[in-house]
Amino acid sequence: MVSELVRAGFSGRQTDYSQIPTQIDMMKSLIKTITVFGVGCAVASAQAQFTETVLFDDFNSYTDNSFVVAGQAQTALVSNGNGGNAIQYTNTTGEEGGFFAQGFDWVPLVQPGPGGPNTSTNLADYQITFDFTFTSTYIPGNAIEIWVKDEPSQSANLYDVGTGSFETGVTQTVSFTLEDPVTTDPFGYPGQAFAPTIDEWQIRINVLDFGSPASETVVFTVDNFELATVPEPSTVALLMGGLAVVFVVFRRRKG
Repeated sequence: MVSELVRAGFSGRQTDYSQIPTQIDMMKSLIKTITVFGVGCAVASAQAQFTETVLFDDFNSYTDNSFVVAGQAQTALVSNGNGGNAIQYTNTTGEEGGFFAQGFDWVPLVQPGPGGPNTSTNLADYQITFDFTFTSTYIPGNAIEIWVKDEPSQSANLYDVGTGSFETGVTQTVSFTLEDPVTTDPFGYPGQAFAPTIDEWQIRINVLDFGSPASETVVFTVDNFELATVPEPSTVALLMGGLAVVFVVFRRRKG
C-alpha cells in the first residue's frame, strides 16, 4: 500500500485515498479471522481428539444374548433405564473363595466413520470408553480386565482398571487409550501392540479378585462400548482449505 503511494507520487497519478481505511479494515478483519481460526484448531486438537467412531455397541440392536461368544450362560440383556439395553453378567465365587477371574466375550457391532478407521500406527490415537456398573454388593477387589483381540480367538492386548473407586449401583465411564497394555505381573499377559485397522474385534471383560470371599455373587453391566480415534489427516486438510478460501475472498475484495 505504501509502495503504491510512492509510485503514484512519482508518476503524477492521482491516488484514491478514500480506499485506504477500507483496505486497512479488511486487513484487520483477515488477521482476526486467521487468529480465531488458529485458536479454534488448537482447541479442537487439544480437547476433542477422539471424535471419529471406529466401533460402537450400545446393545440396543440385539433381541437376546446370542452375540456373546464366551460366558453366555452368565449373561443377559437388561434395561439400561434409558429405553435401551445393557449387557449384564452374573457369577458366583467358589465355596472356598480365593482367585476369581470371570467375564464374557463378544464381538461389538462395527460402525466405521466416513472413509473407514484411521490407519495411524500410534496406539495413543485410539481410545476405548464404556459405561460400567456393579449392581451387586460384592465388588471384586482388584480390577476390571479388558482384553482387546484384533481377531476372534487371536492374541490380545490386556488393559485393567482398578475397582477401588467403584460403588454399588453407581455407573462409571471407563476410558483409556490403546498405548498402555498390561505387560507386568501379576497380570503378565503381554499384548501384541496391534493398530485397530481391521473390521472385526472380539472384546473380553473380566472382573478380577486375587482373594475373593467364599460364595459371593458379583453382578455388573456394560453399556455404550466405543472405540474412537482422532480425525484423519484429510480432516485437517479440509480445515486448511477453509482458511485458503477466506484468503481468496479477501484478495478478490481488495482487487
